[in-house]
Amino acid sequence: MKLYFAGGENKSWLSAINETGSNRSLYSYYYLCKDHNNKASRVTEFMKLVKQTQTDILIDSGGYTARMKGVPIDVKNYADFLNLYKIELAFELDTNSKKETLYNREYLIKNTNTKIIPIYHLGDLENGDKKYLYDMLDKFDFISIGGVAGEKKGRVKEKILSDFVFSVTKDNYKVHGLGITGRQALMNYPFYSVDSTSWLGGSMRGEILFFEDGILKTTPTSNTKAREKSTYRTISFNDEKGEKKWFKRVVNNGKEFLKFEKYITRLWEKKGIKWDS
Repeated sequence: MKLYFAGGENKSWLSAINETGSNRSLYSYYYLCKDHNNKASRVTEFMKLVKQTQTDILIDSGGYTARMKGVPIDVKNYADFLNLYKIELAFELDTNSKKETLYNREYLIKNTNTKIIPIYHLGDLENGDKKYLYDMLDKFDFISIGGVAGEKKGRVKEKILSDFVFSVTKDNYKVHGLGITGRQALMNYPFYSVDSTSWLGGSMRGEILFFEDGILKTTPTSNTKAREKSTYRTISFNDEKGEKKWFKRVVNNGKEFLKFEKYITRLWEKKGIKWDS
């Protein structure tokens, strides 16, 4: 299984990804280019650094975020971005309209050299549109599932979506889990790849992750009792002097996520499922 570090659309987070030793990252077109007219040179500079240091790059259109904020994304601009930076792998530009999503998908396929990954959403299943998944699998060997983030009873709905999709795909298709990194989900379903922003919790919430006994555990640096009980060296991140304790936490969390990635990969290999690179 591949784990893509997501949410790192600035130089500091890119540096943190590089510090973990990973060459795999996901970036949102929406966040990179929402003010492209004012930040074009900065986007170009950042993407140049990404291409120099990361060899497995995945681009998300940011369609979901754009819809939540009421900001449209032009499919032509998205295609131009993919072409300009020679992106090899990217998600389609999905919208609330199935017709528009299909149009965008075909446009990207015809007008870029990027391998486009379609998305089957929770909403598609809840609307009873199972045929939409079958139609995808007739044309694509790599799909993604998502639309669970922010949902009430998210874990339950994530399981319902995964149960249906993997009952069809089994291990015959590559499936990416958008924002799906829960232990049970990754142990129960043979995802080809997933992405997560949880590694950034070291900066946003002061959290420290540590992988132990097959579990990725969380210890808030502000929780003294939890730190004292932990077998991990959490105190060094919280008590040492220096302005970049948050950076060290983020790098640590990324490295622990990579241990979790290896654990899940080996678990599925023991079950006879080994994905190619």
